[in-house]
Amino acid sequence: MRSLHRALRATAVAAVLGLGTATVGFGIAGVGSAQPADQVALPYQDSTYLMVSHQSHMSEMISGSRAALAGMCPAVRQIGAMLVVDHTRLDAMGAAVALPNGVPLPLTPNAEQSQQMWDTGMRFGRDFDLSWLRMQERFHVQSLQAGARQMELGTDERVTRLARDAAPAIQHHLMMVRDAMTTC
Repeated sequence: MRSLHRALRATAVAAVLGLGTATVGFGIAGVGSAQPADQVALPYQDSTYLMVSHQSHMSEMISGSRAALAGMCPAVRQIGAMLVVDHTRLDAMGAAVALPNGVPLPLTPNAEQSQQMWDTGMRFGRDFDLSWLRMQERFHVQSLQAGARQMELGTDERVTRLARDAAPAIQHHLMMVRDAMTTC
């Protein structure tokens, strides 16, 4: 259990510091890697999706690690730990496309995500659990909407495949969050 706590804490710290997926074991270059001169930038929609999904994954890793450690309801702790693992994997897949193509990945979640995490993090006990579950429902609905937009408007098949491949995991998370809302 102690090693799970260390892993969750390390993931959250890496995400907050903007290291996102540049953690041990993924073999991905750090943020800000050089872009070859002959490289063609990804179209706006594709680049935007990569940046937005990265921020979403960071939010899930950070808030999931908090829930895994501070959740009162066992389902919240379980979902939190699962989010850290799944969104770390999804973020690594996105970074593997973004970084070699010169897409600058944000160093932090967006302002709305940060504010929601701050507000939720100030709560304790059952109040934390319910606030965290409502936040997760919003985060996952927004992620699904961004993925649907990418699948509709995206032009780079690699990026569209990321959105399509992430959808089942995000839908599964949303279902688990909604189920936990009835039991926690």
